[in-house]
Amino acid sequence: MPRSIGFRFAVVVAFLAATLPARADPCTGDGHTRPAPTTETLRNVRAAIREYDFRRALIMLREAAAGGSAAAETELGLFYWEGRGGLEPDEREAVRLVRLAADRGYARAQFKLGVFDALGLGGLTKDDGAAAGLYILAAAQGDADAEEFLGVYYENGRGVAKDTARALKWYRKAAAQGCFFARDDVKRLLQKRRHAGRI
Repeated sequence: MPRSIGFRFAVVVAFLAATLPARADPCTGDGHTRPAPTTETLRNVRAAIREYDFRRALIMLREAAAGGSAAAETELGLFYWEGRGGLEPDEREAVRLVRLAADRGYARAQFKLGVFDALGLGGLTKDDGAAAGLYILAAAQGDADAEEFLGVYYENGRGVAKDTARALKWYRKAAAQGCFFARDDVKRLLQKRRHAGRI
């Protein structure tokens, strides 16, 4: 018997909250939901992260964030989250930096901030409505993880009205980008509909 969607969602959210950018995204498995870096500095940051040289990456991230890079603000926030590069872990500073990037429309930051809201992390109060709003913003820009989570929210009525048609729409979008959870969700929802006689 498959585990409930709620259990799987909790596991994925916990994973995402702790995942650093050096690891792959859970949907695509290879990091493709993030836009490619637009500057040499950000390319060098990613190389340093792959080499586990977090101190060097931190120096470059601070420089890029000071220059206004939303991607760098997000990554720097995640460094604060886990205390990478010699930083003391600081959830509130992590949320502050991710929020800066999210407020400027950076999809990856909107998704991460949604996870923080969903779990009540970094001094935030648990708020499914705020999380859903952020997932909607990120999903509208094509973030596969946000599309998957938005599907979960619509399917379960978390922060939005329950709507399996919309859930299926967002699961399909995420699945089209390679999200393996979304592929399973599409199959499961279609099978559920067939058994209910809707297809």
